[in-house]
Amino acid sequence: ETGVVGEVVSWFMCLSMTSIRRQDLEVADLETLWIEMRLRKAKILICNLYRPPDAKVSWMDSMAVSVEKAVAKKVPVMIKGDFNCDMLLQDSKSQRLEEMMMYYGLIQMVREPLG
Repeated sequence: ETGVVGEVVSWFMCLSMTSIRRQDLEVADLETLWIEMRLRKAKILICNLYRPPDAKVSWMDSMAVSVEKAVAKKVPVMIKGDFNCDMLLQDSKSQRLEEMMMYYGLIQMVREPLG
């Protein structure tokens, strides 16, 4: 084990936007990038996430730790990316993900397959 995660999570944004990377919200075994953006006087935390299709079940526990840290900051949170989880299947994996997000007050914005 090298501890290196397989994919790269990138973030591109306009230089005129105020933002900082929030490594304190990131968990070592997740492919995430947390950014704190300032929009006028308000803050928002945005997570860009990639979950490999072959990720272990423990991925969900690590994700819960990361989301818990973000939600504890008491600012709006947005999580986007590729979860590699078919929410239309309603299997145990998709149900657990949905339950976790509901627990933290997050809602699924995409309701149908993309592409």
